[in-house]
Formats: sequence, C-alpha cells, structure tokens
Amino acid sequence: MKNNKHTTSYEIKHNDLIVAVDIGKKKNHGYFCTLMGKEKSSIVFWNTGQGFKLFYKELRRFMMENKLARAIAGFESTGVYGLPLAHFLRSRKVVVVQVNPFHTKQLKELSDNSPNKTDKKDPRVIADIMKLGHALRVVVPEGPAAELRHLSHARERLLAHKRTCCNQLHDVAFRIFPELVICMHGVNSKSMRYLLRYYPTPAAVRSCGVSTLAKIFKKVSRGKLGEEQAREVYA
Repeated sequence: MKNNKHTTSYEIKHNDLIVAVDIGKKKNHGYFCTLMGKEKSSIVFWNTGQGFKLFYKELRRFMMENKLARAIAGFESTGVYGLPLAHFLRSRKVVVVQVNPFHTKQLKELSDNSPNKTDKKDPRVIADIMKLGHALRVVVPEGPAAELRHLSHARERLLAHKRTCCNQLHDVAFRIFPELVICMHGVNSKSMRYLLRYYPTPAAVRSCGVSTLAKIFKKVSRGKLGEEQAREVYA
C-alpha cells in the first residue's frame, strides 16, 4: 500500500488498540497489544473477505474485553496484497497506518541480532515501530483519482513490457539477419514486423525477389516504401 495522496501523523493513547499485521499473499499474521501491556498474538487469517471478518471479530472482542476506544492497524508497504485489508478496516472506522520495511528490518536486527523473517516476529516488530510513532497514517485515494492512478500505473507497466519485447526482438533479428535491422531502422515499423513474420531469414528474402518485396513494402507501408527499399534489403 503506497502513499499516493497524503499522510498524517498520529498518536497512540492508553485506550487504543494496536493492531499489527504481517501481510502475505494468501495468509496474514496479526498481533494485538496496548500501551498498558495487554496483548494477543498468533492471529492467523486468510487474505479473503471471510478471513477479514473473522479477524475483525477478534479485534472487536479484544477491544470490548479491555475497554478500548479506538483501533489502529499497521502493516508494511506491501503493494496490492495489503489494499483489500486496508479498505476493509477503513470502512469499519479503523485507523490504518503503514510502516517502512526498512525500519522493520532495522528493528528486527536490534531485537535479536537477526534480520531473518518469521511470521511470529514481524507483527510484534511492526507494533513496536507503531508505539515509537514511526508510522504514517494513510489516506487511500478513492473514486476517479484512484481509477486514474491504477490506469496510469498499468500503462507504465505495459510500456515497459513493450520496450523489453522490442529489445528482445531486435536482438534475435540481428543475430539472424543483422543488415535487415540496419536497413529497416529497427523493428518497430509495420514493414519490418511483416518481414520478420513471413520472411524471417536472408534466404527467405532472396527467394521472394525484388519485385515481390517491393509490392509488399508498398502495400504494408501504404506507399511510404517501395522498390528502392526492396533493392537495399535484397542486396
């Protein structure tokens, strides 16, 4: 869960419930505690709607048993896997904060001289960071702003994937037919992609002949290329 709008500081009080969660792809591990020393550990729940309901039921029971007024839930910045739980808790008036993974690693090393990840240790470390005030309350974008953010991120990923594919295609084409890549100025044009699909080797281009190659170029490029380009590639 990344901060894409703004964050605000927060202060934990004696009648607050500290909820620390180690987010996983399938399962989450939770931990409850207060500044007064009350705690409940080893709360394992699925990263699903049903799992969230069971977890929230335990949260409410702990609050009522200890007469707590507010719940503050914190977990590391975990990308998409933490968003469903964040939305679920925020809809039930639970304050959601995020913890820097770097701080978690640092505190784990200080606590037992080991940065190794364990399901039991991580929630407690997250809770300790929250107690120290080194977490930020997150306001998650909603509505059109959130939709535009997701779409722009998806576009960036697709463009990066396209660049990777083009580079790989360029590498393969250069190995098989190095001068074709030079003559056609890369692999991004329609004419180049047509040649790579139907005439991918020098032998295939040679069997095609100049006149046929010129007709192909003229048709695929809509008149931009013709006999001159065909002779250059054929040569």
